[in-house]
Amino acid sequence: MIISIKDCWKDAEADHHKYFDTIVLKKRKALEKSLPPPVVRFLETHHDKIREGDESDFRSIQAKYLRLMSSFTKARQNDIEQSIKKIFNYSAFSAKNTNGVWCAYSLCAKLGSTTCPYCNLAYGHTLVIKGNGRIRPELDHFFDKANYPLFAISLNNFVPSCHFCNSSLKHSGNFFTNFHLNPLLDDEAIEVVMDVNPIKARNNEKLFDTANIQLKYDKANPKAANSVATFHLEERYQFLVGEAREIAKYVTVYRGRQGLIKGDIEWAKRGVDASNYKNRILGKLILDIAAFYL
Repeated sequence: MIISIKDCWKDAEADHHKYFDTIVLKKRKALEKSLPPPVVRFLETHHDKIREGDESDFRSIQAKYLRLMSSFTKARQNDIEQSIKKIFNYSAFSAKNTNGVWCAYSLCAKLGSTTCPYCNLAYGHTLVIKGNGRIRPELDHFFDKANYPLFAISLNNFVPSCHFCNSSLKHSGNFFTNFHLNPLLDDEAIEVVMDVNPIKARNNEKLFDTANIQLKYDKANPKAANSVATFHLEERYQFLVGEAREIAKYVTVYRGRQGLIKGDIEWAKRGVDASNYKNRILGKLILDIAAFYL
C-alpha cells in the first residue's frame, strides 16, 4: 500500500557501493576511448551521485545528461547509449549464480523489509542454496533501466517488489514523467478505511457484514493518485474485504468492552503494530483500520 521503506538498504550500502565502484570504473575504463571526452567527464563528475543519490539527484543528473546528449547526432547518441548500458549492466548484476560475488541475491539477502512496498500484499524473501540464487524480491527500477540506463544498478533506484506490481502492473511505466510515490523516499500518503461510521458501528457491528474497503488519500496529490491507479490498489484490496470486515468488527466489539481489554485488541489486530506492519502482509490495512475504529 505504498509503504515507506526509506532505510531498507542501509545494511547493504557498503557492499553495493564497493561493487558499483569496482564494476563501473572497470567498464568505463574499457570503453573510455570509444566515448566522447565530454561524456567521460560527465560520468566522472556524477559518479558518486549515480551510485548513492536518490530520486531528486537522479532527476537532476538525467536533465544534465539529456542536455549533453543533445549536442551529438542521433547516430552518435545511440552509440553512447549502448556504451552506457554496458557500463551500468543490470543483467550481469541479476545473475543467479552468485558464488560469493555481490549480486542481486546477496543484495536482497540484506534487505531490511519483507513485503512489497507497492501493495503490502506479498512477501519478498530471499533464498540462496549452494551459491545459486533461488528466490528473491523483484527489483523494480523506479526509473526504468531501458529509458534511464545511468541508474540501472543504482541502489536507491531499486524498489524490492512483488511480481504483480513490478512485471504485471508497472512493467515499463515511466515514473520519471508520470510521478508516483517512491517507497524509498516519500512518506506514506494512502490509508485503508471502511465505509462504516465508527460511532454507528459501536452500536451495531453487523454494519460491517456489508462494508467495503476505501482508500483515503488526497486526490489532488498526483503521486498518490497515480500510484493507486498504476498498481490497481482499489481493485486489489477489494479481494481482502472479508479480512478487513473481520478485523474492523472485532476491533470495534472489543473496543466497546468495559476497560478496553488489551489482549483482545491485540488478537484482533493479529499482532500488527507500528513497529512491524511493514513486514507483515496486510499490515497497513490492519494498522489503519484498527486506528480508525479505536
